Amino acid sequence: MPFFGPKEKTADLSISTVIGEHTRLLGNLEGKGSLRIDGEVEGEIKIEASLIIGPKGRVRGGVNANIITVAGRVDGDIFAKDRVELLSSAQVKGNITSTRIEMKEGAILQGKVEIIQNAIQEP
Repeated sequence: MPFFGPKEKTADLSISTVIGEHTRLLGNLEGKGSLRIDGEVEGEIKIEASLIIGPKGRVRGGVNANIITVAGRVDGDIFAKDRVELLSSAQVKGNITSTRIEMKEGAILQGKVEIIQNAIQEP
């Protein structure tokens, strides 16, 4: 065990799929690998790993993943089994449910935050 307590989980830095800046996807998206969105997605997203929404990324629909990092815009509810990170450029219009949340100064959230002890049950 590390000197200052248990080691924090870190996001899987290997990205399986990237939705590029000039790409627009309409429809629901499911996957087991990590996903980075730099374009637009309109639909529900369910990823069994990490989800990164880049600064130019935009999602219209609910998102569900183990770890969710938002630097762009989400119009929909967010559910993360492990944690949600809202970077300073993040804009979220929807509710967030997770075991942990980190919100940087400058991030915008229009919605409610629910911190839960155990994220086994998904919405």
